[in-house]
Amino acid sequence: MEMFNRFKPISPQDIPTIALYMDQVTGFLDETLQSFKVESEDKVFTKTMINNYVKSGILDKPVKKKYDQSQLMQLIMIYHFKNILSLPQIGKFFELSLAELGSFENLYALFYSVQLEVLEAHNIEKTSSNRIHRILKLVFEADIKKRIAITEIQI
Repeated sequence: MEMFNRFKPISPQDIPTIALYMDQVTGFLDETLQSFKVESEDKVFTKTMINNYVKSGILDKPVKKKYDQSQLMQLIMIYHFKNILSLPQIGKFFELSLAELGSFENLYALFYSVQLEVLEAHNIEKTSSNRIHRILKLVFEADIKKRIAITEIQI
């Protein structure tokens, strides 16, 4: 319960507008996404992970070894998506989103508003007083929602 209550989405205004080098990117993401980490020692991203996202085409290539605001937005979304979607599915989702919304800035604005909407509407404490029941319900909801999301991406 405490973990859910500490989630703090990153607003578009909190993302640096100046381009950052890799070490600055990993530091920024580790600091700003720390409320979502399950274990405090977990790394949000490693340099290798980010390089692999670039190589796979899911993340735009840095310009002169620097990552801009749009790429930071992509990485924040990747962080949240990677537990649910495969990398090809994330890539497909980004393609669909860009075709419909025109930019990562527009996608991120929608992403942020949806995060706020979900956090406001979802009160885990009221789902059940029985811990096992609550776990089963959350796992089943996550499974069903994941399957629906994947189906939507493939349409």
